[in-house]
Amino acid sequence: MYDFVIIGGGIIGMSTAMQLIDLYPDARIALLEKRVRASLPPDRA
Repeated sequence: MYDFVIIGGGIIGMSTAMQLIDLYPDARIALLEKRVRASLPPDRA
């Protein structure tokens, strides 16, 4: 089970995950992304 689930691995999702790690270093965080490689345009994933 996760403490936080973030949907979307773009810049907002990644930034949110980084801030959560800073605030809650022991939390379990899941970051869900529909593409294989996060933060790339759809034609490059």
